[in-house]
Amino acid sequence: MATVTGYSGSLRDSSGNKIGELTAFTLNITQNNEQFNSFGNAWTSTTATTKGWSVDGSGNYDPDDTYQTAVVDEVLTGDASYAIALRAEGDTTGDDEFTGTIKLSEVSIEASADGLIAFSFSGAGDGTLTKGTVS
Repeated sequence: MATVTGYSGSLRDSSGNKIGELTAFTLNITQNNEQFNSFGNAWTSTTATTKGWSVDGSGNYDPDDTYQTAVVDEVLTGDASYAIALRAEGDTTGDDEFTGTIKLSEVSIEASADGLIAFSFSGAGDGTLTKGTVS
C-alpha cells in the first residue's frame, strides 16, 4: 500500500498560483442518497441523487502573499467565487488534481500574543468538482 506525505500538497488558484503559507486543507465530497420501497417489499432500496463538495484551508497568515490576499479580497469586495486546484500528493506531472469553483463562506485571520497569526477559509463547491492530473 502506498502512502503519501502531506507536505507535498498544495492548494492553488485557477491559474496555478500557489496560495502561500497553507499548512492544511480538507476536501469533502458528499453523495446524497434517497431510500425507497413499495408495498409488499420489506426491504428498502437506496439510490444516489445529488453530489456536493466543500473545501477548508488553513495555515499561517502572510499579508504579502498575493494569492492569500486574493481570497480575503474576494470575500470583501467580490462575489466570493474562487476557482481552485487541490493537489494532495504534489505538483509532479501525473499527480491527482481536483479542480472546481467554490463560493467562499468564511475567511478568518486569528492572532494571539504568543503565536503566529493564523489564516483559514472555507467554501462550498459551486458546480462540478473534476478529478484530473497535474500536467
